[in-house]
Amino acid sequence: MNYYLCFLILIVCIFHSCNPNTDKQAISAQSVETNVVKTNTVDTLTAIIQDTVALKIAGKKLKIYPLIIKSATLPGKINTEIMQQLPTSIRAVAALYAALGGSLCDGETCQLTTALDLGNQGSAKHKGIIAAYFKDDKVAKAVLEQDCFLRPSGANAFSEFEYLTIYSFNDTVKVDYSLVYYNEGRSTTSKGPYLYAYKANTFKVIKREIWKQFEQ
Repeated sequence: MNYYLCFLILIVCIFHSCNPNTDKQAISAQSVETNVVKTNTVDTLTAIIQDTVALKIAGKKLKIYPLIIKSATLPGKINTEIMQQLPTSIRAVAALYAALGGSLCDGETCQLTTALDLGNQGSAKHKGIIAAYFKDDKVAKAVLEQDCFLRPSGANAFSEFEYLTIYSFNDTVKVDYSLVYYNEGRSTTSKGPYLYAYKANTFKVIKREIWKQFEQ
């Protein structure tokens, strides 16, 4: 009996020594679980805004407005169904970006501006909503001074949005987009996300790279 018991103990020891990963796998699983908890924990507003996944985890207060949806060809598809659902403040953000990048513009109209029910590109309605919500914003001032003009699609130099989505969380707005610039057959791409703080009916830039030369 004692011989048999010793034999069993020997087998168990050998099995354990031949599987050194057993403890490591347990530790690894524990680490993964810890990391998941950390990822799902939103400690600061900055973390919420910078991480779209964290934004979705944040819950009901997050609102997402996909204005231009990526498609097989440029430009992306205008999401006309969501336009009537936009709060005025979000419409103002969309109006600014409709003046920063093209959406099948023809010299007088651009599809995004039209879908926002702002009339022709650079109309009084278009410029008015930008001016009302982007007071003292240097980039907004620059586009207003040129009447929100954008070169027609297909010109020697023009731009087209690949996609454009606005995220709203409490008093902070995130604009995620991809904008392709064409210049004499060559193309470059500008991408977000960019951040704005919203207070007293006015947007203030937190982070923005597009048209950065006007921020000086």
